[in-house]
Amino acid sequence: MLAVQSDTMSIIATLRFNWLPQPALYAQARAWTDRQQALRQSEEFQSAISDSLATAATDQFQRTVSIAAQVALKRTQAAAKAKVESALNPPVVSSPPSRSDRVTAFRGPSGPAGFAARRAPVPFHGKQFVTILA
Repeated sequence: MLAVQSDTMSIIATLRFNWLPQPALYAQARAWTDRQQALRQSEEFQSAISDSLATAATDQFQRTVSIAAQVALKRTQAAAKAKVESALNPPVVSSPPSRSDRVTAFRGPSGPAGFAARRAPVPFHGKQFVTILA
């Protein structure tokens, strides 16, 4: 049988043991205050640990970014220095261009008019090629 609110009689009897000694109201209040203080201290301790770990992670990330920025700056400065050095001291070309530096193109039956002054015909297996001096 289920208990319904309309029932006037309680189905389950409740027993109280009033002969056991109860602490005084002052002692109960003092124990409650002590438990609350311990909980606050525990919460403050956990908060302090959490803050310390978050600060450590942030500091590590900032140091990593700083190191990466320094490496990138050094690399950029070295590249800029090399570019300036190459611009100020161009490589010296002491020999004229060799035959391998020339561009060879097939000469058709008639070439452009301005092309005739720069071409040098080179025969190759019955066909004529033109070597263009660069």
